[in-house]
Amino acid sequence: MPPSKDMIGRVLSTGSATVTADHVAGFARALGDTNPEYETIAPPTYPIAFMTQAMSGGMETFLELGLNFMTLVHGEQEFEYRRPIRAGETLSLTGRIADVYEKTGGSGTLDFVVMETEATDAKGQVVFFSRNTLISRRM
Repeated sequence: MPPSKDMIGRVLSTGSATVTADHVAGFARALGDTNPEYETIAPPTYPIAFMTQAMSGGMETFLELGLNFMTLVHGEQEFEYRRPIRAGETLSLTGRIADVYEKTGGSGTLDFVVMETEATDAKGQVVFFSRNTLISRRM
């Protein structure tokens, strides 16, 4: 069963993530990036460190999406920033299904599900959006 477009906009989870200077520095070291700016702001891919909790919609959501786990791949990751993430702040996270579509080619039909996380600061201002695309071959 293909993923339903009725699921577009469904909130998967909400939560928060506190950005500590130690965690940001450790993330930068893991990347091998010694940029001194990463003592106060996070590297551009830093949100991936807490995306799992933002997208934890539960197994039921994935089953409802109808994706084939045997062929599931992470197809794309995108970050859209309104401002840098600063060490010491706590972000509120909302994960939702942003899009559902399919493409058909020579190898069959592929189902695409775009999952989006919105992070806001203590003032309610958007800090970034993160989008990842899951792809599975329809059986």
